[in-house]
Amino acid sequence: MYFAASSLLVGVPALCFAAAPMPFSAAAIAAHDDELSAHVAFVRDNYQPRATLILTREDFLLVRYYLPEFRTRQYDPEPFTSASRRMRAGRVERIVVFTAGLVPDRPLDVRRALCRKGIELVYMDVVPGAVLEFRGERYAIGSPSP
Repeated sequence: MYFAASSLLVGVPALCFAAAPMPFSAAAIAAHDDELSAHVAFVRDNYQPRATLILTREDFLLVRYYLPEFRTRQYDPEPFTSASRRMRAGRVERIVVFTAGLVPDRPLDVRRALCRKGIELVYMDVVPGAVLEFRGERYAIGSPSP
């Protein structure tokens, strides 16, 4: 009886992980890995490290690991405030938004690049010295300050 109960305690979660379409399932991890490899390959093949800033959220360490030659900034909105924050982009010409959860205030500001079938990457061409303005999970490009 004890063996059967312990087998169920191990077997049911393992079956869910392997077969169920849940956020932390084998399929979700494989899809994330596929998207990450497509984004990394596209960035490396199409953008110059000196002229590009990568904006991330929860994938900050992954980007730093796979694209160490690129400048990376992490923005994670504070959950209990609606205050806006500003972040200087630096002397770059392009900002690549690596995290899908970040949403542009003005969708016309962003461009989309097809990395691989079904996998897009969002980027913005900016004036060097531009400022990123954040309000929650929304971002916009502000004018460079003197």
